[in-house]
Amino acid sequence: MFQSALLILLALVVLSILILIHEFGHFLAAKLSGVWVEEFGIGLPPTVFKKKFKGTIYSINLLPIGGFVRLHGEVDKEEPKYPKKAYVNKGKPARLFIALAGVFMNFVLTVTLFSTVYFFTGLGRGVRVNEVLPGSSAESAGFVKDDIIKSIGGVDTNDFEKFQQIVEGAKGKTTTAVVERTVKVKNKEALQEKTLTITLPKEASPQIGLLGVVYSPIEIYRPPLFQRPIIYTIYGYNKTIFLGNKMLQGFATLFTELSKGKMPQGVAGPIGVTALVAGVAQNGLLPLLEFSGFISLNLALINLVPFPPLDGSRVIFITTELFLGKNILRKIETHAYTVGMIILLAFMLVVSVGEIPRLISAGSLNGFINSLIQ
Repeated sequence: MFQSALLILLALVVLSILILIHEFGHFLAAKLSGVWVEEFGIGLPPTVFKKKFKGTIYSINLLPIGGFVRLHGEVDKEEPKYPKKAYVNKGKPARLFIALAGVFMNFVLTVTLFSTVYFFTGLGRGVRVNEVLPGSSAESAGFVKDDIIKSIGGVDTNDFEKFQQIVEGAKGKTTTAVVERTVKVKNKEALQEKTLTITLPKEASPQIGLLGVVYSPIEIYRPPLFQRPIIYTIYGYNKTIFLGNKMLQGFATLFTELSKGKMPQGVAGPIGVTALVAGVAQNGLLPLLEFSGFISLNLALINLVPFPPLDGSRVIFITTELFLGKNILRKIETHAYTVGMIILLAFMLVVSVGEIPRLISAGSLNGFINSLIQ
């Protein structure tokens, strides 16, 4: 129980850091744009400690969940006290810069975290099949344990880090896979290449994935020391883009299900996300860093959704000022943020309420995590 409590506390700290970095992006962009930042808060109120420095209140709050930035003139409730330092009175480029700065910071953080993991683990070379899962595409095609996958659909698979992307590119198709296999010839072992015909499904199964094999690299490659920062950053960026595309596909499915009045499977609320981070933390620092990158990217993309009060909605309101005019739009925007916040909080509450019985019935942190990923 004590260990679980520490893991949950660690998860809250990690999630708060990811949110704080997002808010720091807004904070920094506002400062650079000449907008008065009234308060930068760590955690959510009630306030425990606060100190004013160069016009900005820096506060530590009781609820250890992320943080916030309060900008002067951000909400059109009354005339700003200092019009020249008010967010609402800045030009469109400055407001777009401020609105997107949080997303940009999360994107940079994701690339940094993935690159850091590569720095410690190195890059994989070659793909070895450790297990062929029953009922999978690989089993039907004739893959066996210890096969070395040389190519899929004519694309070389020697780069282990890009292997998943290659498999993704072949989903829904019937293609060929070239494997290198150890066989016995006249009582001696020899390597032979075999060409297998494989049909990949259009969607991955949660249990067996697309290809249906458990795989690992044949060897670990570490570039020369002076090349590592550049090479690992490139790999971190490529992984970010690949996962970002996968997440966008997931969001499309999510919104489609919600539009039909259905609650999508596999949606985790605040309790579920905290539990997942705590579960990953049990496996060590590197898995935690990698999963933190995944959450940071998720946070960036979610904030691009054009739904008030997310950052994407600010972008939409700023751009539509060209057609509706600033004064009319500001009144609509203020009400939209209020209504949108109520809807978002209600959605999170519904998801969280649904998670509480699962948490109780699971009886443990690991049991709850298993119920989330099934």
